[in-house]
Amino acid sequence: MRLALLDILACPMCADAPLELFALAGSGPRLETGVLRCRGCDRFYPVQAGLPIMLPDGMRDARQADLLQRWRHRLPAGSRGALDADCARIRTCAAGSDDSLLARRREQSLRDRESGIYDSLYPDARHRAEIETYLSLCRPERDLRTLEIGCGTGRVTRHLLAAGAEILAVDCSRASLEVLAARATGGVLDRVCGDAVHLPVRRDRFSLAVALGVFYHLPGRDEREWALQAALDALEPGGALVVSLYNLSLPKRVGAALGLDPTGRKQGRKGDREGGIYFYRHGAAEARRWLGARAEVECFEGVNHQIPIVGRRIPDPLFARLDGLLARTPLSLLLARELVARVRKR
Repeated sequence: MRLALLDILACPMCADAPLELFALAGSGPRLETGVLRCRGCDRFYPVQAGLPIMLPDGMRDARQADLLQRWRHRLPAGSRGALDADCARIRTCAAGSDDSLLARRREQSLRDRESGIYDSLYPDARHRAEIETYLSLCRPERDLRTLEIGCGTGRVTRHLLAAGAEILAVDCSRASLEVLAARATGGVLDRVCGDAVHLPVRRDRFSLAVALGVFYHLPGRDEREWALQAALDALEPGGALVVSLYNLSLPKRVGAALGLDPTGRKQGRKGDREGGIYFYRHGAAEARRWLGARAEVECFEGVNHQIPIVGRRIPDPLFARLDGLLARTPLSLLLARELVARVRKR
C-alpha cells in the first residue's frame, strides 16, 4: 500500500477521513503491514501484504478479527479497548448478516475460488469487441485518476494500465486482487479489498470511475441505487462513470418464454454453485432512465451480442468481428448481452 492512499481512503461505514495509521512493517512510501483506524466510528481495518482490507460490517469475517487481535499488542495502549470492541462487532455482524449481505458474501466466496480460472472463461480473442468498446468509453490516458469498482482479476484493468492510467482497483475478493497484482504491468496500480455498495474512498477524488460486471449482481434495488450513487460521489465534478448492466435482450426473453433459458428472467440466480449468483437485467429504456436520473448519459450501447442458434459455434476471432459489426447496427440493443454507458457527473 502506498502511503499516498491515505489522501483517498475513507471509512466504508461512516465515510470519515483521514484514517489513523498504525504502521507495523514497511519502508519508505510503502506499507506492508499495519492497521487503519476510523476515528469517527472506531472501526479498524488491517493492511496485510500491502493490501488494505476495508469491507463493511457483515462482510468482515472472523479471520479479520483474529488478525487484528494478533496485532493488538503492537498498537498503542489507548486504542486496544476500541479494537477489542470492534473485533466483537465483526464477529456479531458476520453471524447475523441479512439476506443481501449473505448473497454478496456468497459471490465473494465464489470469486475467491474461481480467481485462477476466471480470465479463461472470457478470452480476449472472443471478447475483443467488448474490450474495445469498454476502452473507447473509458478513454484511458496517462495519469488519469481512475477508480475501478469490481476489478476482479483485471480483465479490463490491464488494458487501462497499458494506457498509463493511475488506478485504484477495488474488489471484495482478495484472491482476485492477488491475481491482478501478479499480472499487472504499466501505469500506477493500488488495490483495496472493498465493497461496491460501501466504497472506502473519499468524495470528489477521481476523474474516471469504471464499474463493469458489478451492479447487476447486487441483490436488491437499494443496493444498486447506493452503489451507483457511491460511484458518482467518488468522482470530481464533471468526472465520468463507465458502467455495464445485464440486458433483458430479445434472445433472453424468447429463451425464458420457451423454457429454454432460466437466466432469461428479469432477475434471479444463475449457476448451481452455493445457490447461484444473483442477477438483475435492465431493459434498455429502463437503464437509460435509471442512469439519466442521476447523471448525464453521454453514450449508451450494447456489447457481447447473442447471435441466435449459431453464436456458440462460431470461432472466437469471427465472433469478435461479428460482435463489433452488430454494435454499429440498430439490432445492438436487442441482441446485446450487456448494456454499457458512459455518464457524466452533474
